[in-house]
Amino acid sequence: MEKTLCLLEEGKTVIHVAVGNIFFGTLAVSDMIKPGAAKLVRWLRNESIDVWMLTGDHVTTANIIASKIRITPEHVVAGVLPSEKAQKIEELQREGKKVLMVGDGINDAIALAQADVSVAVGTAADLSLQLADVVLLTDNLSRFSFILEISRATFRHVKINLGWAFIYNIIMLPVAAGALYVPTKFSIPPGLAGLSELFSCIPVLLFPLFMYLYLVPRGEGRKKEDEGKWKEKEMVNKAASSEEEERVVEDSDETRLLLD
Repeated sequence: MEKTLCLLEEGKTVIHVAVGNIFFGTLAVSDMIKPGAAKLVRWLRNESIDVWMLTGDHVTTANIIASKIRITPEHVVAGVLPSEKAQKIEELQREGKKVLMVGDGINDAIALAQADVSVAVGTAADLSLQLADVVLLTDNLSRFSFILEISRATFRHVKINLGWAFIYNIIMLPVAAGALYVPTKFSIPPGLAGLSELFSCIPVLLFPLFMYLYLVPRGEGRKKEDEGKWKEKEMVNKAASSEEEERVVEDSDETRLLLD
C-alpha cells in the first residue's frame, strides 16, 4: 500500500494485476505532458481565460499533473466519464461562458461535440478529428495560442470591413443621388456614381491583405524550424551513409583476406 501511495504521489496511475485470488504485481502508468502545455496555460491566464482540466484519471494524479502546468485545483475535474465531461462543459455554458475544448482521444469526442469551439491535436483519434472545428497538426500546444491570435485578427478585420462599408455608403449614397445639388449645385456624373460603389469594395478586398503582415513572422519561424529539421535529418542520413560505407569497406577487406 505504501508503494502504491508513493506512485500516486508521483502522478502515476496505478494498476494492480491479479489472476483469480493470486496477486501478481503492480503496473504504474504515467501520462506525458505535451510540449508547450505549461507555456500555453500561462499565456491563457495572462489573457484572463479560465483553464479547466477534465480527465478520467485519479484525482491525485490529475492534481499533480495540474500543478506542473499551473492549473488551479479548483479547476481540476478528475475521475469523470466522457459523458460527465460534456455535462461540465454544458454547466459552464449555462453560466454564460463560451467554452473551447481541446482533446486528443476518443473519450473526448462527446465533450468536443458539446463545446462551442473544439480543437483536436494531430495525433487524436479519428472520431475526435471529425468532430473538431480546428485540428492542430503538431503535439506542441504552444501553437494553440496562434489559433486564438489569428481568430482575433480575422474578426478585427471583419469589423473594419463592415465599418468602412457602412460609413462609406452612408456618406456616398446621398451624394451619388444628388443630395448636394440643391445647396451647392454639385453633382456626380452617373458613370462616376456607379463607380463609387466599386470604390467601396476595393478597400474591403485590400484590408484582408494586411493579415499577411501578421502571418509573416510566424511563417518565417515555421520555415526556420522546418529548415532545422531538414538539416538534422540530412545529418542523420549522412551519418547512416558513412556507417554503411564503413561496413562495405570492412566487408570488402574481409573478402580480400579470404581470397588471399
